[in-house]
Amino acid sequence: MQNLQSLETGALLEMLLKNTTDYRKMLEHESGSQQFSDCESNIILLEAMINSRLINKFNATSRQEATYQYSNTFQATVAVS
Repeated sequence: MQNLQSLETGALLEMLLKNTTDYRKMLEHESGSQQFSDCESNIILLEAMINSRLINKFNATSRQEATYQYSNTFQATVAVS
């Protein structure tokens, strides 16, 4: 698989959809074990990458909000003093 770090999250989601579709077809047609195993590994890797990005995005957003709230509280305290 290519370097996933450089891909947009949307591209990762499309790859996950394709691999999941292929995986389901393999389940129905009992494909070869190596092909099945490769597809399963790709799905796990893609899910982990997408989850990691979502967690990082959530953490970054939470930090920005915390900084904003602290900044506003500090400004209000200075204005009252």
